Amino acid sequence: MFREKRREFYKKNLKRIKKEIKMKRKQILILVVIAVFSLIAAFGIFSSKTAVAEKKPAEKPLVGFGMYFYQDQWWKDMKTAALETADKVGVRLNVADADGNAPKQVGQLENFIGMGVAGIIYAPVEPTASASVVAEAKKKGIPVINIESALDDRTNIDCWVQLDQYSFGTLLAGEAAKFIEKNYGGKGKAFLLVDYSNSVLRDRVQGFKDAFAELSPNSVIVDEQDAGCERAAALDITLQELTAHPDIAVIFGGNTEMGMGAANALATIGADPAKVAVYTEGWGAEYYDALVNEPAYMKAYATGPSVPIAEISVTIMADHLINGTPLNKIETVEMVLITKDNIDQYKGWFQ
Repeated sequence: MFREKRREFYKKNLKRIKKEIKMKRKQILILVVIAVFSLIAAFGIFSSKTAVAEKKPAEKPLVGFGMYFYQDQWWKDMKTAALETADKVGVRLNVADADGNAPKQVGQLENFIGMGVAGIIYAPVEPTASASVVAEAKKKGIPVINIESALDDRTNIDCWVQLDQYSFGTLLAGEAAKFIEKNYGGKGKAFLLVDYSNSVLRDRVQGFKDAFAELSPNSVIVDEQDAGCERAAALDITLQELTAHPDIAVIFGGNTEMGMGAANALATIGADPAKVAVYTEGWGAEYYDALVNEPAYMKAYATGPSVPIAEISVTIMADHLINGTPLNKIETVEMVLITKDNIDQYKGWFQ
């Protein structure tokens, strides 16, 4: 009897124990599954964080920026604006100064290609010298933007950010015609300082000639001389011209240096600033003083600001390289006529 009761007790307890073991196994299994999923999740988070941590930001495209020369404030302002714009729009610039030397510029463009630039922006020193290296860039798929001046053959140039150089001449011719009308009854003599090796100056001179002939038909251009964009050469040539034609009323200087050379020549001989006027390009503190202070031989400037040229060229290149936006063949920055009456509106350009 006792044995039967004990056997029955064991059977009942055995069932209970087996049931408890079964439940514990399920609990353990659940805990194991939870632990495994927790580990997987934790590893996934760690892996994603590691991937994010290891992911490096994309390198900004490198663009070669070739300057004509870095001698005056106009080009210095352009360089500053270009670098500031590049930082804003997400590209890097490698800036090179050709110093007005065409072979040197060709070498710089070749260096740009060799270092693997994504794009090139440059102001040609001479209208044909760099054509072959630009063709090489084109073959390699490197977009090229000309600024201010341009190659004669723009087949391989993707865009030209230009100043309206022809209007440079027409604006100044209009002022020259007014001066002759006021002081010489509409009949006076003009002298031109030029540099035909430069495409920019060719357009400026042509604009002046066309407008001057129309606006002052009784006046005459007595001579034009190539001063090579040099101040010293312009001074010497102007002195010679004033000896041959002492009654010159108007002198057109194709760029800042030639214009200032002409003004210095007039100061050298003590010419009357009421009877002779210089019309040229102006930029920087020296040209502010020459326009507002006596003896004021400078009567007006046609100025194309360099800052927008830099901003536009760098911005559209970045947009093209980063977003694939097509480049227009020409982007134009308008010229501004500056006289003694309005120069203070643009004083920031003359500091």
